[in-house]
Amino acid sequence: MGTLKDTIRENMVRSWKLKWEVIEQPPELDDWRAVLEMGAEKHGANNWLEPNGKKSSHNDMHASMSRHLEESWKGEMHDKESGLHPLLHLASRALMMYTRSKRGIIHEDDTNKGEK
Repeated sequence: MGTLKDTIRENMVRSWKLKWEVIEQPPELDDWRAVLEMGAEKHGANNWLEPNGKKSSHNDMHASMSRHLEESWKGEMHDKESGLHPLLHLASRALMMYTRSKRGIIHEDDTNKGEK
């Protein structure tokens, strides 16, 4: 049996799923999808979900997010490689890291450094 915190979280997630159906899907999700498609072409589909996927270590993820944050901070509206907004890349990496963390996916480079 789960804790009270787990029960509250499960109820919140359940209510979010119900509410999601009535929320209009923002067109910006298509832009985010373009980032994922570009990554799939460059590194392989769902490569970021593989334990030792290319550019999926903790350091690689943070380096990418930092680079794209800096581009945005400087006012750059288009990533040099993709032409898409740098914040789309940053958001993608953040969601990838969150997903890897939730699923317990750890890159071998991270285990060698004691990172989780």
